[in-house]
Amino acid sequence: MEFGKELLVYMTFLVVVTPVFVQAIKKTELIPSKWLPTVSIFIGAILG
Repeated sequence: MEFGKELLVYMTFLVVVTPVFVQAIKKTELIPSKWLPTVSIFIGAILG
């Protein structure tokens, strides 16, 4: 099974950007900490 270069770049983008968004949300305290794991899943899904 071969993966295209675009897919690998995109997956790397998701791995880097999702935690950055979660950290920004954590610092602004928009969402309670107990919901951050759920929010990170939604952010990854939206970016995906």
